[in-house]
Amino acid sequence: LAGDSDLHRRAERSALKRNLIGAAAAEEDLLTLENRIRREVQQAVQDYERAAEQTALDGRNLQLAGDRARLARRLFELGRGDNFTATDAEAELLRAQSRQLENESEVTVAAFRLKRVTGTLVESPDALKPRPPGPAVMGQVTP
Repeated sequence: LAGDSDLHRRAERSALKRNLIGAAAAEEDLLTLENRIRREVQQAVQDYERAAEQTALDGRNLQLAGDRARLARRLFELGRGDNFTATDAEAELLRAQSRQLENESEVTVAAFRLKRVTGTLVESPDALKPRPPGPAVMGQVTP
């Protein structure tokens, strides 16, 4: 009894097809990862630009609030305005200063996020890091 079997060839073809499918899946995974990174970078750039634009607007608002506060104070000093207008203008000036500081911190955070996403954020050396405070002895500060 003799038979001509193609069993080894079928196993090899099957293994080749599995490997080709695995390679195609790995390539798809790589493309998906690349697109995700591209999206993250674009989002980080947009966040940074938006925060920088908002800081510029808040700088202008701060200037206007300062001018309004000076005008209201001057009118009050001349007796042509009331105390409520002056205090409202001062309160608005404080809110504008607070908004500007918040947005400046948002710009800084957005810049660091952009650096992290692009891979350019590096760890600072130990010499530049703040030192932990030394032990204090019953109210005495160590030099």
